[in-house]
Amino acid sequence: MTLADVISELLQRLTAEKECVLGWEQVRHWPDGTVDFLVTVGLLKATHPAMEIECNGCVEQCLMPVEVRPTLAFVVCGDAAIGRIKIPLERLRQWQLSRDGLAKWLTGELGIKDKPELDKTTGVYTIGNFKGSKRIGRLALGFVDSVVLRIAGHELPLVEMLAVSVGTLSVDRAAVMNVVDMPPVVQKEPRYKPSDARREVRKLETAAMYKQWQSEYRKLKKANPGKSDSWIAGKIAKMEIAQGRDSETIRKNMVR
Repeated sequence: MTLADVISELLQRLTAEKECVLGWEQVRHWPDGTVDFLVTVGLLKATHPAMEIECNGCVEQCLMPVEVRPTLAFVVCGDAAIGRIKIPLERLRQWQLSRDGLAKWLTGELGIKDKPELDKTTGVYTIGNFKGSKRIGRLALGFVDSVVLRIAGHELPLVEMLAVSVGTLSVDRAAVMNVVDMPPVVQKEPRYKPSDARREVRKLETAAMYKQWQSEYRKLKKANPGKSDSWIAGKIAKMEIAQGRDSETIRKNMVR
């Protein structure tokens, strides 16, 4: 596994999780120094130690709560023959990567002075304006199927915009500038479609109105047995429950 593999894995995790907490078991196979390096550049930060751990005292490898003392940690096995098992404190270490942290790192790498702003509805971070050689583009960071950098309607996987090598991680500024300088993508305004939720509300409101008409129809029919449905519909059309509908619409929907 290389540093590039680690970065790719972390970005994939962030598409599904807003905050990615990594334990010792997950990072111990990374190249030497990777965790410390990512903490130094600001992509990872140490967080609270693990409160439970997979015990390696026997083949069962149960997930056990950890008891921590100032200089040691241990789990207590339910099997009296095994008893207390010492756990190296290093195994309890955890680190956190968050979307917010990634957005802040990206802003700093690109030299943008604005603070990233999160749209809580879409989950998209606005990073700020970035100057190419021909244009100025407003950058955004999105998390859908992958972590993407959005520029003037263009959408590119962030992993493709990173320059990764041993001991270094940066944004390929030239690649970002090239995208900024591309002609903006012109998107057609989508035709308005009422939301399903609003459509369902209207259906319920209409059904409730029909029920009021039907209830009033039965009352008027009982009180005026010789009158026609058209006459009754005319009477209902003058009432508040008609809600502005004409007598013919009422007549068609008042009998059920």
